[in-house]
Amino acid sequence: MPYYRWHGVDIEGNMHTGRLFAPSIVHLQTLLMRKHIALTSQRLSRKAKVKLPIKLHDQIGFFQQLAWLLQAGILVPDAIAIMVSQSPTVRLQELTYQLWCNIDKGCSLSEAMCCASYAFNPIMIQLVKSGEDSGNIAQSL
Repeated sequence: MPYYRWHGVDIEGNMHTGRLFAPSIVHLQTLLMRKHIALTSQRLSRKAKVKLPIKLHDQIGFFQQLAWLLQAGILVPDAIAIMVSQSPTVRLQELTYQLWCNIDKGCSLSEAMCCASYAFNPIMIQLVKSGEDSGNIAQSL
């Protein structure tokens, strides 16, 4: 997972530092600009892999957004890639990025969700698998 240690400056000239999850440097810059911080330097950082559960309302939002994107005709890998940049929390963004990486390697969505079983319960995974098998994944979501 790409975590960056960064240094930046705000509009008043105050220096800020921190560590933040971002799929790319451009996304890191966007996240910091939302906080009115200009990125001055960054480097990849490693963070301990703590698998924290995802809150139920975040899971519901995840499935709703994915269903809307799939109903709009967007393919699963592209929909997940879009969701990485639009995730409301860092924890959900990290999870979505992990799913995208597994799907990009050739896994199905349900297989990718199995790899992130700390975030999805078996019923959710089976519902997605049945949607994949039937060809109605958007409806099963």
